[in-house]
Amino acid sequence: MKLNTEKLFNLFLVAAIFEGLIVAVFLFAIPGDPKNAFLFGYSKNRLLMLFAVTDEEGKNHYIA
Repeated sequence: MKLNTEKLFNLFLVAAIFEGLIVAVFLFAIPGDPKNAFLFGYSKNRLLMLFAVTDEEGKNHYIA
């Protein structure tokens, strides 16, 4: 039973990482608005969303 749980968890982990990367690519691909530019031409809101997506990926590590 534990083996199936580990496989399911690993599959979920890979899917979450893949989903986060896709979201990050799409958020970077949207052209920035010059009047709201904060850092590298992106607004604070977009950078916050990118941080939330990538930070969540970092928390998805296996705890034995």
